[in-house]
Amino acid sequence: MEGFSGTHRYVLDYLIEEVLDRQPESLRAFLLETSILDRVCGPLAAAVTGRPDSQQLLEDIERANLFLLPLDEERRWWRYHHLFADLLRARLRQAEPDRVPALHRAAAAWCERHGLADDAIRHALAAGDLIWAARLIERHFDARFMQSETTTLERWLAALPPELVGARPRLGLARTFTPPVAATDAIEPLLDEAERAMAGAVDESYEPSVGRGASLLANVPAAIALQRAALAQLRGDADQTVALARQARAELSDGEWMLESVASWYLAVAEWLRGRLAAAEEALASSITGWRAAGQPSLAGWAYHYLGQVLQAQGRLDAALGRYQEALEAGRGPGSAAPQLTGIAQVGMAEVAYQRGELDAALGHATEGIGRPAWWSRSAPVSWRCWGCWRPARPTGASPRSWWSPWTPSSATSATCSPSSR
Repeated sequence: MEGFSGTHRYVLDYLIEEVLDRQPESLRAFLLETSILDRVCGPLAAAVTGRPDSQQLLEDIERANLFLLPLDEERRWWRYHHLFADLLRARLRQAEPDRVPALHRAAAAWCERHGLADDAIRHALAAGDLIWAARLIERHFDARFMQSETTTLERWLAALPPELVGARPRLGLARTFTPPVAATDAIEPLLDEAERAMAGAVDESYEPSVGRGASLLANVPAAIALQRAALAQLRGDADQTVALARQARAELSDGEWMLESVASWYLAVAEWLRGRLAAAEEALASSITGWRAAGQPSLAGWAYHYLGQVLQAQGRLDAALGRYQEALEAGRGPGSAAPQLTGIAQVGMAEVAYQRGELDAALGHATEGIGRPAWWSRSAPVSWRCWGCWRPARPTGASPRSWWSPWTPSSATSATCSPSSR
């Protein structure tokens, strides 16, 4: 009951004396046991309490106005009023503290069986089973990542002890995809740590919720090589990008099509970095076809963006604008949740407008684009491209991290770019 004070105390006294203590013992036990659930339905309550009549009990509790609020019209899901839930949980901890972990374990198991990953992870953590929580995070990482639910992934990883994350190669690898780390110098030591963890890891069965073929974490050595290829690409190092993408391919097993498609993607981008625009155009178009067929609109959207860059470098501004618009639609469309993609697509449209001398339109697109979350994280923004040849240009002497930072057009003359590369 600690944490309640002032007017809360009077409310709690009322809830205890006039509501909870007046209920039959069996109903009071049901209320206490289901209080661990942020939301409750009949089958979940039955799994937690062992009561087959849980659905009827929940309906009776709602009719009796015992602070149970429906969450849908069909009366399938409810939640307790937060103050009443807090009271029930406090009473449960006082009366049966040893029972609480078992209740959470039962809830976690039911939620896992029914695909409620967030709830399953929360209950596994509350039960004190960190290994179970870690396995759940690994299993459901890909589905959340492909929907750009990076805030959820950050919260999941932050709930685990850092030493546990560091000891599990897939968790360490997953951490390199989250916004505070991705595309920064911090990624390299984490990749090194994941490689070390891989050497000493216990061999566990792994079945991602999206299937092994669609998973980025299924093959850890290949995924690490591809993350290093991403860094090489961002640094403008075409040779290293190619070498790492090929290294990843050599690690792949049959059917791991997602990692294979990412490797092909980096090989395509390397062609762009080398100025081989026709080859880059063909390879990126192939990536778009593959990702659209696989039902990956966000990934296809990123390929549309890079294809726009290639077409822009060829002076085909109408075609480039069309690809940026397709990237924008991919970021907004059903099955996609990619604010970064919509932002970078807007920046691409601003680039085209700028080249055409349409400065008001350029300003509008750029303003909207840079307002999107982390729009710069995986692509070269307009502000640090070589304005002579429209290829990525790294300022002479700049560190990789400063290169990723905005670079004003007036400093473009210091970029490493030779006439032969144009």
